[in-house]
Amino acid sequence: MATSPKVSIGLPFYNAGSTLSGAIRSVFAQTYNDWELILVDDGSSDGSYEIAREVKDPRVRLVSDGCNRGLPARLNEIVAAARGSLVARMDADDLMHPERLAQQIAVFDERRDVDIVGTATYTTDADWHPLGMRGLGPLDTRRQQVLRHGLFIHPTVTARTAWMRANPYRPDLLRAEDFELWCRTCSSISAVLLPQPLHFYREPVPINLRSYLDTCRTSRAILRDFASRTLGRRQSIELLLRLRLKEFAYRLSGPLRFQSWLVRRRSRRLTTVQREAAQAALQTVLATEVPGFARAPDLVGRETTPITRSRTRLLHATTVPMTLRFLHGQLGFMQAQGMEVVAMSSPGADLDELCHSQDVGVCAVRMERQITPGGDLWALLRIWRHLRRLGPDIVHAHTPKCGMLVTLAAWLARVPVRVYHIHGLPLLTATGIRQLLLRWSERVTCRFATQVLCVSHSVRQVVVERGLCPAGKIKVLGGGTINGVDAIGRFNPANLAPNVRHQIRTAHGIPEHALVVGFVGRVVRDKGMADLVDAWAALRARFPSLHLLVVGPLESGDPIPEDTRRVLTTDTRIHLTGLEWDTPPLYAAMDLVVLPSYREGFPTVPLEAAAMELPVVSTRVPGCVDAVLEGRTGMLAEPHHVATLTELIAGYLSDPDLRRRHGQAGREWVLRDFKQEVIWQAVWGEYVRLLNEVGMPLQAPAYPHDKLAIPHLAPEGS
Repeated sequence: MATSPKVSIGLPFYNAGSTLSGAIRSVFAQTYNDWELILVDDGSSDGSYEIAREVKDPRVRLVSDGCNRGLPARLNEIVAAARGSLVARMDADDLMHPERLAQQIAVFDERRDVDIVGTATYTTDADWHPLGMRGLGPLDTRRQQVLRHGLFIHPTVTARTAWMRANPYRPDLLRAEDFELWCRTCSSISAVLLPQPLHFYREPVPINLRSYLDTCRTSRAILRDFASRTLGRRQSIELLLRLRLKEFAYRLSGPLRFQSWLVRRRSRRLTTVQREAAQAALQTVLATEVPGFARAPDLVGRETTPITRSRTRLLHATTVPMTLRFLHGQLGFMQAQGMEVVAMSSPGADLDELCHSQDVGVCAVRMERQITPGGDLWALLRIWRHLRRLGPDIVHAHTPKCGMLVTLAAWLARVPVRVYHIHGLPLLTATGIRQLLLRWSERVTCRFATQVLCVSHSVRQVVVERGLCPAGKIKVLGGGTINGVDAIGRFNPANLAPNVRHQIRTAHGIPEHALVVGFVGRVVRDKGMADLVDAWAALRARFPSLHLLVVGPLESGDPIPEDTRRVLTTDTRIHLTGLEWDTPPLYAAMDLVVLPSYREGFPTVPLEAAAMELPVVSTRVPGCVDAVLEGRTGMLAEPHHVATLTELIAGYLSDPDLRRRHGQAGREWVLRDFKQEVIWQAVWGEYVRLLNEVGMPLQAPAYPHDKLAIPHLAPEGS
């Protein structure tokens, strides 16, 4: 070893008897060995000094004068006494990662212009259980940013000794001394932040509220000093108010018992791999032998909660379980890529069936489609509790009500990737206070999501134009849709029995040679059922052999007008099937499909019909314009324009060759642009990108095809 060490590690301590030995062990665990350790006792009375005296190593110096001078004064003493060309900060209640010094010194050796190097840090609880990561950057040394966010987490820094001597700590600041130093020097400092967590920052709960409030008071004084010179009056007041609000929150956190949540919110959640790496490093540190110390106990091996899974966990959430059917095949695809998949929705037979048919874990939480403030608040609490228990890496929420509740709960639960998928915009047909509430809920949901996806380009345009979501945060994957269409297998006329058309028609009392107009979907007002029935009144007179086949349930939410219902249920040439999921045989019995909807996201019915070689008549509204190539695979009428709708349907009924040509063109289009595998790959790629952005690379399992080890969770409170 050289006469003068490369780096001097400064470790001041005051009444740190319970943690000091661990901090010292972490210094001896360093893979870089050219160091000296300066232990400075600031007047301890709990036996800390005796612990420090036990160390028997020539690289360690112990300084004690029996006085309590405060941390800034002791830090300046360490810098003055340092023999190394570099000084490394260290707190007595934290731990260094074994690679910290090696990686920081490598930066100094490579870049002679650098003054100071900090790192990211793991956060742990009082017993060294890893909780998350903080200080990941990016580094911004502009003073206005330093005033808002600070610069480094203080015990992670290593600096050139000459720079530290030229920029001493203010000894009169017993708290927030580093914050003041960063504010004072940021305009001239040359700094580097290593994004790797090379430190273990201990955050015990309950916190020392008195110390925290003292720090806040000092920080306010520093802000007043520097902000007045850097920021305008409004921004300065805003920063001071934010600090006051934090103080208020921490004051309440103890009595209201949310302090643990408040502390954890400051950290980014760890992936399984990151947690394993942190635990391995902790085990190494706390098992390191120190000359003069007793043998190190196996702290981490005894106390750390065992890891029970190693795959990335994805949670899909919908308001009602029926919506999960539109993800058929996609969930299995994600499992095949190595993900654990959980489905969350309201309890029901569809949710149970999903558990068994697609072998995914399910979590039942009752959510209402309607706005119910009390019920929604209770659902939010239950969703948050489930998310805390499941710990998903990605939450993918669908539909407006579920989107708002789940993305907000996921934000509160610190889920790192929160995807909101817009299937449609109910606010487009809402009025009054309901429209205002729906607009507000969409904005809230988009605000708390990390990424917003949209099923169609036309709906995305409406979302951006109405200010519901910034353009840079919302995207459409591929050509759109939520899941694509299985035009090779399920929706393929060639795969049906030759007599299926005859069988379906016979079952519903439709003559073999009759013309059949089909409607597939929920029988509600927004689907344009009143317009369809009005058009039907004119068409049934012009085409005596015409029949109308309606596939879908009559729903009480958004009910159709009573006279429309009466016609649907009494006309002998209108046939209602009710809810029916096996739709390909029903499409085979039709000659064209009509969807006169007032609003859509990206309706799958026109694509399914096109795949079955049927032309489609729909409306020129967002969503529908993406699902029909006007004049090539179908026709579009203006919404509420019954006369145009009637003529477009009549045009197809009068021209079998036009029906055939548009039907064939539709199938070719779906096969080219809406393959399910292409959509699934696009969603998978988005998951990979989002996880990489938050520092959580997607992990594949050791056995990607084993069964999902997630229980079927019963509804909470049921």
